[in-house]
Amino acid sequence: AIARALAGPRLELMMLDEPTVHLDDERRRELVEVLKKFFREGPRILPQLILVTHDREVEEAADTVYLVTRERGYSRVKSEEAYPTAM
Repeated sequence: AIARALAGPRLELMMLDEPTVHLDDERRRELVEVLKKFFREGPRILPQLILVTHDREVEEAADTVYLVTRERGYSRVKSEEAYPTAM
């Protein structure tokens, strides 16, 4: 579905909800690499990519992270601040 969306007219925004959840390890790693490329090359490929994830590897590649918790609601944090040291 992601490839199909990118093959069409240029997108201004793509939203992904837990894109790595039902993938095997190999496909998950491939998708993580594609997402990292989006984050690095950003506006040339896709101006805005918003995704919801519990996958730390995906989250660590992002330039902006909003952490959502019951206690604090949501807050903008640096990627390395999103999770305390080793969980």
